[in-house]
Amino acid sequence: PYPQKMFETGTVFSKGNPVNEEIHLACVNAHNDANFSEIKSIMQSTLKTGFNIECNTKTSSHPTFAEGSTAEIIINGKPYGIIGEIDSKVKEENFKIRVPVVGFEIKLSGLIFD
Repeated sequence: PYPQKMFETGTVFSKGNPVNEEIHLACVNAHNDANFSEIKSIMQSTLKTGFNIECNTKTSSHPTFAEGSTAEIIINGKPYGIIGEIDSKVKEENFKIRVPVVGFEIKLSGLIFD
């Protein structure tokens, strides 16, 4: 049943030599009224109240997210993550979800972890 609101923090490993290891925070909301503005306000509030970090967004594109509803998360002039509405084809074909889904993923390494 909906709404579904989830978040997770964890270690993300990237291929390379040496292997790159970072801490990320991800959040998704799924319900009939989920939209970009909602997830952006959650992200900004979480970063500000939890870590005293200000951020901006810059229009972007990503294959997981809907065209026109995707942005990079910018902190101190550098990209730290991605935010947007999950593309309908991605959520319906892969997960059989028929309500809007919005989310973000942000790298915390370099911001609050070194």
